[in-house]
Amino acid sequence: MKKGDIVTRKSYGNDINFIISDIKDNTALLIGLEHRLIADAPLIDMDYAFTRQDGSLSQAGSVSNIYKYKAIIKARNTSKSLLSGTMCGTILHIDGDPFYLKQCMDQYEKLGVSAVGVFIEEDKQPDVVVDLLKQYRPNILVITGHDAIKKGLINSMDINNYKNSKYFTKGVIKAREYNSNYDELVIIAGGCKSHYEALMKAGANFASSPERILINITDPVYVACKFANTSVKEYLNIETISKDVLSGFGKMGGIETRGQCREVKPMFNY
Repeated sequence: MKKGDIVTRKSYGNDINFIISDIKDNTALLIGLEHRLIADAPLIDMDYAFTRQDGSLSQAGSVSNIYKYKAIIKARNTSKSLLSGTMCGTILHIDGDPFYLKQCMDQYEKLGVSAVGVFIEEDKQPDVVVDLLKQYRPNILVITGHDAIKKGLINSMDINNYKNSKYFTKGVIKAREYNSNYDELVIIAGGCKSHYEALMKAGANFASSPERILINITDPVYVACKFANTSVKEYLNIETISKDVLSGFGKMGGIETRGQCREVKPMFNY
C-alpha cells in the first residue's frame, strides 16, 4: 500500500473509505473520502477499496498551506439573482483539507452561491480567521476540516479528547470577537464527531456534532447555502435546515438565526 490509495479498516468492518495521507512505521494516516474524519491504522488492518489511476488523490497533501479557490458563478446564475431582485449572502469557507475544499467549492458553484474557499490547516485557522474576515467581509463563515474523538469515547466533554475541536473553537471565538452579532455573521463550524457544545458556547450559529457522529464532507456547504438563499425576513433553525439538507438532528445543531438574502429595489448591475 502507498500514499494516495483508497482503503478501509478491517477492524471497523470496512465501513468507511479512507485516503492514505502518509505512512510511517507501518502505520497509515487516513483521511475520510466521504466524511470529515481523520484516523490512523496499522497497514495490516487495511483492505484496498479502489485506487485512482491518475494520481490526483495522492497529491492532496502537497498543496500549499495558503490555498485559495474562488467559486466561479456562471453568468446565468448571477443574472437570475439580479432579475429576481435579491442580493444573496456571501460565504467564506475555511477548510483544513484541500481535497475536501475542492469538493465543497464545486458544490457551491453547482448551487450558484458566491463563495471563497481558503485551505488552512486546522491548528493555524485561529491565527488567520480575523484577517480573512476583514479581507472578504462575508455574511457566512464556515470553519471546518478533519476531526475525531479518541477511540472508545462516546460523548466526552473534555475538548482535549478531540483531534481538532479546540482549534475550531478558538477560530469561532476569534470570529465572534470580530463580529458579535449572530445575525450579521453566521458561523458554521466543526467536522466529524466534533465537540458540539464547545463550538456553540464559543459563538457558532450551527455546529457539529451533537451525537458525535460522522458528517458528510459537504454538510457545512448545504447549511451555508441555505442561509445564503433565505430572506433576512425569515429565521432558520435545525428543523427547517435538517429536512432539506441534513439526514437527522445528530449531525449538526444550532440556534435560530436570520437568513442572509436581501431584496433589492430597484435592481442594479454589479
